[in-house]
Amino acid sequence: RDVLAAVFQYLAMLRENLPSERLYEECKKMYQIDFDYMEEEEPYDNVENLSENMQLYPPEHYISGPELFFEHRPDLVTGLLEKLVPQTMLLTLQSKSFQKER
Repeated sequence: RDVLAAVFQYLAMLRENLPSERLYEECKKMYQIDFDYMEEEEPYDNVENLSENMQLYPPEHYISGPELFFEHRPDLVTGLLEKLVPQTMLLTLQSKSFQKER
């Protein structure tokens, strides 16, 4: 319960104080550096990733795909946070201390 409460408290805090554009720009720069110095993939993996990116991104983003940030969109963050509420969650509990059901 403590973990679940902490998660939803954090989400509530994010709703009240959306991450700033400054934080977004810092993350964007870090991801760009990671992308610029990323190890080259095996040809097979490269082809697979490119073909997937061609289904998901416009042509100018085929190579970078999900690796880079492109624009600051607080509206998308707000929309996602509105959906992350206890009423819409699916909770699965797993523990070694639970007895097995037969």
